[in-house]
Amino acid sequence: VVLVAIGMLVWTVTRIPNLGSEMLPEVHQGEIYVEAFLPRDATVERTDGVMRGIEQSVGKIPDVADTFLACGVDPEELNDSDQGEHSARLLVRMAPTRDRLGQEERVRAAIRAVMRREPAVQSYRFSRPSVLEFSAPRVVEVLGRDLVDLRRACTEVEGALAAVPGLRDVRSTLQRGNPEIAIRLDRDQLAAYDIQPQQVTRILQAKVQGDVPTRFTERERKLDIR
Repeated sequence: VVLVAIGMLVWTVTRIPNLGSEMLPEVHQGEIYVEAFLPRDATVERTDGVMRGIEQSVGKIPDVADTFLACGVDPEELNDSDQGEHSARLLVRMAPTRDRLGQEERVRAAIRAVMRREPAVQSYRFSRPSVLEFSAPRVVEVLGRDLVDLRRACTEVEGALAAVPGLRDVRSTLQRGNPEIAIRLDRDQLAAYDIQPQQVTRILQAKVQGDVPTRFTERERKLDIR
């Protein structure tokens, strides 16, 4: 038993160099991202015009199945100093094959050739989808002002997507919240009646939230009388 244990230990030590050392290894799923950057003074329209031609050229590569282009970045989602109206992200999906690694290398080489032919592109970089994705891979954004209609529309979209084969964990992010009313004060009218904006704010706050003139004492507790 001791000799077998020692032999297994020696064999295990010899296999260490063949083990992967990456915490999150690269995956080859037939999808790559191409992030392209134009001069910083480029507008979204200029970026879209340049990248549309590149997308069409990339779509003609034999191994490419389809593409999706997004130009510019929403200021609320800006998390990289390199991104902005001058940046674009192109998703390239490849046709099914057993040799994913070789296919990706061929597509990368073809995309590099397309990028070199476009003088407006100052730089670009490749990336792959991560093994751990915290955001949904497919998102449908529904916009609306009426919360009741918005909830009804989200329910219909959620039901329609749940019926699509291949989609799992379909859910809506619409949750119950606190309705908000935005009030803009006419400062000229307030000045004409010699009313300060702070007075209006206090009155509105009292009308909505009430006022606490006194408290009711019950043993060790004090209850607000609103």
